[in-house]
Amino acid sequence: MKPIRRMLSFVFFALLFVLAFYPILQLITYALLPEQNARMQTDALVNPAVQYLPFIGVPNALSWDGLADAFSPLLLRQYANSLFYALTITLCQLVISFFVAFHLTVSRFKFKKLFFYAYVLAMVLPFQVTLVPSYMIFDALGLLDSVWVILLPGMFSPFGVFLFHQFMRQVDTEVIDAAKLDGANLFVVLTRIVAPMVRPGIVVFLLLCFNINWAAIEPAIAFLRTAEKMPFGIALRDMMNAKPWAVYAPSLLYVVPSLLLYGWFAWYRRRHEFSIGM
Repeated sequence: MKPIRRMLSFVFFALLFVLAFYPILQLITYALLPEQNARMQTDALVNPAVQYLPFIGVPNALSWDGLADAFSPLLLRQYANSLFYALTITLCQLVISFFVAFHLTVSRFKFKKLFFYAYVLAMVLPFQVTLVPSYMIFDALGLLDSVWVILLPGMFSPFGVFLFHQFMRQVDTEVIDAAKLDGANLFVVLTRIVAPMVRPGIVVFLLLCFNINWAAIEPAIAFLRTAEKMPFGIALRDMMNAKPWAVYAPSLLYVVPSLLLYGWFAWYRRRHEFSIGM
């Protein structure tokens, strides 16, 4: 009975892997197609009247023109912008959210729950609700069309506070009190005591926060005007409207950071053997 269960489990997870990897494989194939073949595939995808060409396992002819377009100076600049925005926001929000969540969870002061519920309320507000007030504030401060209109809202996003709050509820306050009696300051308490206890939360936060900000394009659409400051997602949107057959190679480049980050997450979790319970 056990061999049959193992075989069925293997077949099931193999099918899941094929379904998950199929779009990536098809994207790689389309990225290596010559321009004429890529146009035919794109017309088949967007125009129901055109006969769809089935999946191409290995193209008869390979072309590197699509990859050359993906490495154009402007696209590389916008790709670097996305990396800069996502990494800066993730690291800054990690420090700010960790500090705020510690005080909202472990520290003792009045109206602590009220402040936390205010953070939760700010998190559930959609971007469209805060768009006009944010635009007016940035305009008054002279920050429109600058990198700060992307960085500042991301750095102070309430998402990290909410996530760390859930993990820090498991922290034993008696350990923190004992450390303070031994002379540990706030920095030592956060880095030597609290951080190791909520290490799974930190890893999950890095994974989610980077991907959220890597894919975010709404602030750039609302507050940026200069093409050299735009993130890579805006370039893909513009290319999809202008030359949809040339979007495959840049899209392949676009998923690389997320795939690498998820691979690191899986390796780190397997090596350290921690759970993601909150």
